[in-house]
This record gives sequence, C-alpha cells and structure tokens, in this order.
Amino acid sequence: MLPPLARIIATSPDFTWWWEGARSHRVTAKDIGTSPFDDLTEQSHWSNQPRSAQTIQTTPGPIESLESTMAVCFDNDTAYAGDNRTLPLAKNDPCGQGLRITSPSDWQDLLSVAHTVVTDDGRLHDWSDMLGTQRKWVTPDWQTISQSFDWIELTLGGFLMTSYRTIEFDGSMSAVIGWTPGATIFFNGDPDEYLGWASMSSR
Repeated sequence: MLPPLARIIATSPDFTWWWEGARSHRVTAKDIGTSPFDDLTEQSHWSNQPRSAQTIQTTPGPIESLESTMAVCFDNDTAYAGDNRTLPLAKNDPCGQGLRITSPSDWQDLLSVAHTVVTDDGRLHDWSDMLGTQRKWVTPDWQTISQSFDWIELTLGGFLMTSYRTIEFDGSMSAVIGWTPGATIFFNGDPDEYLGWASMSSR
C-alpha cells in the first residue's frame, strides 16, 4: 500500500511544495531563545538539527487552513512540549544564501562543505541504539557551515527521504536526527524581536 501512495505523492502537482521548500516562512515558538547552547558546536543533544541562542527556526505556512506544517508535523520534543505556535517571519530578516535538503545526496553535499566526527558519548549511544553501531559517525559542522550559508532547509519531502536512516559519507556514516519536518534554520537572523512572544505560555 505505501509504495503506490508514495508514487502518487511524488508525482502529484499538489505535493510539489514538499520538495521545493517553503514559499513563506513562519517562525516557530519552539527553539527561539530557549536553546541552552551558546554556539553550534555542541553535541550533547541527541538531535543534530542546528540550535543555538542565535538560530531561528521556521516552518512552511500557511497550508490551507493551518498556520503551518507545525500544526500536524513536529519533532518528538515538540510533541512533549505541546507548543506549536507560529508567527510570520519578519520582512526585515533576509533569507540570503542557503542550502535545501531534499534527499540523502543533498545531505552528503552538506557534509562535503564541512563535517565533524561525533564524539559525545550520549549522542553516540542514541544514534547507535536507533540505527546500529557504526565504526564512525559524522555530522555537519554547523559552526563552519554558518559562515558560508544563511540558512539550511530540510523540506518535508527531504525529511521523509532522509531522516532516521544511515547515510554513507566518505567511509563513515551520518544521519538526520531530531529535525522538525519542513524546518528552515536561519543562522544569521535576529531572534530578539521574537523572544517575548516565544516565552508566552501556549495556553
């Protein structure tokens, strides 16, 4: 049943935006000014979605009657936190130059820009528990990548094609772990104007 459904989704014009990426961005309340990480080199979290005190996460929207994909597609952390509020990205936040992930080969291209070996014991344990023990795990070097790109987007289709599976790279293994489906991460935005709104209770 799933392969025919996947073919319909992959070839239908109604679903092209799953791979083309966001046409408009909505800032998510989650991860705005709430990250405990001061920079992008931190590996102590199981997820390798880039997070720091300066990153801004957006998701595509609106989608028909929904504010954004965050209303129905979210990562495990959001499921527990229960905060799926979104706000339009301010017009003065420039999109700049970025890289869009739609397939495993795009992730490999990203690793070619800059990557680092996973050394944190907790992350190694979590990844090996989910995907099997590997000789060496690598992940994008977000600190270096953020100097060349303003944003990274994992399209909804890219999430379905790449997440939670091993991706071979130069004799090592990598993976896309803990990302919000359809998320764009802006490295060089200004989160200050969203902090008050993001800190409000979702209730």
